[in-house]
Amino acid sequence: MKSSIKTQRKVVKFPKKPIIGTSSFKVTSGRLIDGKCTSKTQFDIDSEEEEDEEDELTKDNIEEIINMAKKVGLIDYNGNISKAISDNSNDKNRAEIDLYDQIHKAVQSIPIEAEDIKRSIQKYLDTTLKKIKEPNAVSNLYEKEATIWITPPISFFVNTKSDMESVFYPRICIWAPHHPLFKKKQQDNNLMCCIKNCDGKLVSEGFTDKYTYRKVMEAADQFYILTHTYKCSKNELHIFDGCDENVVNQLHELSQRGYDIYRMLSNYGVSKTLEHIVSVYKRNSMSDIDIIAAVKSLHSEKIKRLQNQYAIALTK
Repeated sequence: MKSSIKTQRKVVKFPKKPIIGTSSFKVTSGRLIDGKCTSKTQFDIDSEEEEDEEDELTKDNIEEIINMAKKVGLIDYNGNISKAISDNSNDKNRAEIDLYDQIHKAVQSIPIEAEDIKRSIQKYLDTTLKKIKEPNAVSNLYEKEATIWITPPISFFVNTKSDMESVFYPRICIWAPHHPLFKKKQQDNNLMCCIKNCDGKLVSEGFTDKYTYRKVMEAADQFYILTHTYKCSKNELHIFDGCDENVVNQLHELSQRGYDIYRMLSNYGVSKTLEHIVSVYKRNSMSDIDIIAAVKSLHSEKIKRLQNQYAIALTK
């Protein structure tokens, strides 16, 4: 006589409409069984009863859905997609992300400047953001100066004590891919919504606090990137930033060459140059520990040179 055992299944229901389409949070709908997700990024709901009506997605219940996603580990508590389910997480990809996380921690642990210099750097970043928000500031940078970079003075030409702190100022990349000078793959030169089956166009919301100043690691340096926030013209819940891979991929190949970022992670980015150097190290059979130490050494040497130059200027 066969005994039948019924397994209790806990079903958590989400709306089947897209929620948010950002580089850090992409969930459409889903089902959880015994606290485990049936798929890594996007998953479907089996309604307990076919006749049940789905709840209409509103601004009021978005917060509840996001809190549930945080609770079950779909996104972290900063609102970023969980490392375990991001970027088609396979073993190789997870290992690469873990390596960059360790490099990032090692670089950030380097003692850099005195508190007064840190305040000066923050003031420089705030002033630059204020200036770049002015009307036509981005167009002037692109069209008149033919660059996407705001670069501080070259340290060789900085001689006065009052200006010496500028040797520590970082480069800033101004990335506004909706600008007409960025050639798109679309014939009408527009950026399109990145959510599947949505034909809305992306509309710039300008430089918002959400994506202000994201730090990007280079081989021996770091720079900041400022980008626009974009909303879909047909669904205001579809929100992207200019660094989203699906946005960048809509640019013509020539325009993509100016984008010096290999990948954006939750709170920092990795430049193409750093990715190339790390791959060269790996091809030469360097261990992760040695790679981390090598990159940290390059950053340390750069900082030491700047600190020495700063100290010499103060004695003049």
